[in-house]
Amino acid sequence: RNLSFTYFFLYSIVRLLLQYTFNILAMNTLSLEPGDLTNETARKHLANMHNGLLSLQIPFPGTTYWKSLKSRKEMLSMIKKLINSRQNNPLQSHADYLDTLLMYDVGTRLGIEEICDQVLQMLMVGYASTSTVLTSAIKLLTEHPDALDQFRAEHFAIQSTKKGLLAFSDYQLLTFTHNVIDEALRLTNLT
Repeated sequence: RNLSFTYFFLYSIVRLLLQYTFNILAMNTLSLEPGDLTNETARKHLANMHNGLLSLQIPFPGTTYWKSLKSRKEMLSMIKKLINSRQNNPLQSHADYLDTLLMYDVGTRLGIEEICDQVLQMLMVGYASTSTVLTSAIKLLTEHPDALDQFRAEHFAIQSTKKGLLAFSDYQLLTFTHNVIDEALRLTNLT
């Protein structure tokens, strides 16, 4: 087996999974559509912030950590603009995490800074951990062809009974898939 190809393949998968998980997080957290300029800008800032967490934390211009701090400020500014826009248009609902926080803000009086931090934390936690677990699951499946065959068979069996998109109840029937995810979570160190 060619190791350089394997690493390139896994690197490509990780990059795609990071983008995929970010798109889902951005949609559910801030209603940012994939392909939107704001979405892409937010993804780049989040990647910078993630890299800053893994770097030597010296706040000196030009360092990875410095870029991370700059990106955090930009993300907070973007979230504040979204909050202002939504507060100026209260009848427009987005049905996302930010809307939920703003709705509860009426009773609990979360400050704008707290809401921004909550949103940013949600994005940061989901960004790295979800793609890491998915990459681990793909790696496990490729290392065990029998498990991959069983995984595919389970998905094809459910899809063959449906016309169109699957419902949440269909996903609950994917018992082997749940086992694969549980095993990926067990073997992946997310700390």
